[in-house]
Amino acid sequence: MPKNLLLPHRCKHLASILLIVALAFILIMVLRPVEEERTDTWLLSAATITMIALPIIALSRERIEDEYISSMRGQTLVAVIYLFFIVNLLRIPFFYVGTRILTLGEIVRIKAWTDWLSNPVFICAVYVIIFNLRLWRLRCRTPEADENA
Repeated sequence: MPKNLLLPHRCKHLASILLIVALAFILIMVLRPVEEERTDTWLLSAATITMIALPIIALSRERIEDEYISSMRGQTLVAVIYLFFIVNLLRIPFFYVGTRILTLGEIVRIKAWTDWLSNPVFICAVYVIIFNLRLWRLRCRTPEADENA
């Protein structure tokens, strides 16, 4: 991915802080008993902040963005696209073949439960997780392990 299309590294830090605050707020609101109707408004606001922060984290440059990290970024993007393509292909038999087995109410519940699989924010979250795990694994590799390999 070209460097000029990525956001500066400091955006990643700001978006990470926003994400942590928004996820903590969502967790507090979900675990708290419903007392007021504005809980939904606050929960929606925190979810919106999460939906803004995740793409910013995914599209932010690393502190040292070399060719290997750019290559790893592209490989992770391709892996995530393949993963969601396969997952969405596997959903087809459950909705089109399963309609003869399940009642309409059960199909609607299953569809609502699996709709998050094709949500762009969820795809972005999986990309961020996979890319950062691969980056962490790269940074944890010791020079002794490279010499033995």
